[in-house]
Amino acid sequence: MRSYYGERFFGEQLWRELRQIKTLFDPNNRLNPGKICTPLDSAETLYPIDSTMRADYDRTIPIEVRDEFKGAMSCNGNGLCFNFDVHSTMCPSMKVSGNRLFSPKGRAAMIREWLRLLAEQGVDPQTLIFDSSKNQVKQTDFVAKIRHSLKKNQEYDFSHEIKAAMDTCLACKACASQCPIKIDVPTFRSQFNQLYHQRYFRPIKRLCGIKFRIYCAYHGESSALFNFLAQRNLRSRCQ
Repeated sequence: MRSYYGERFFGEQLWRELRQIKTLFDPNNRLNPGKICTPLDSAETLYPIDSTMRADYDRTIPIEVRDEFKGAMSCNGNGLCFNFDVHSTMCPSMKVSGNRLFSPKGRAAMIREWLRLLAEQGVDPQTLIFDSSKNQVKQTDFVAKIRHSLKKNQEYDFSHEIKAAMDTCLACKACASQCPIKIDVPTFRSQFNQLYHQRYFRPIKRLCGIKFRIYCAYHGESSALFNFLAQRNLRSRCQ
């Protein structure tokens, strides 16, 4: 924001030299647009001192929700997760995809924007805070869930974009150890998924994966039966 007064501070001659350097290295004003200075002959302006900042948007999110999603809210945007160094463990999904939305910073920013939009729409903050006593599903909620799931591909919902970014997270927790702020993406990813699937049904393959341990227990107790069925199926295929 101080760049807005750069010309007064440096003087007209030095200010023009700074803009000349900007013109040589960044003629299209792509690097930090609105900050430091603009290229010569550029119609773009610098951010004024009273321009809207990220904190202004974050303050629209209720305090209790900010505390619940502090993993996403505490990201200061340092961008260390954009590092492509092969010796750095953070963040493997961003390195492979090359998509910064799949980085801890990108995912945290999407969660903050999602929370801001929910606050803007007047969503009750208590519905965004996990409570085990809320697990009882009402009939009206179940009917609404069916309706939302049927229209999932017909109506735009920003949460679908967040879900796509969260699904690429490996939950390796490299961000929790390598990030200077210790951003823990898997934690707020699970919080988001819990709220997302209150509105939309989980895919069948996910439900099968959730019940996998139960299947394994049944297999162990009735191993003779399942081995017989497996061998019979194998023999029918060989014939």
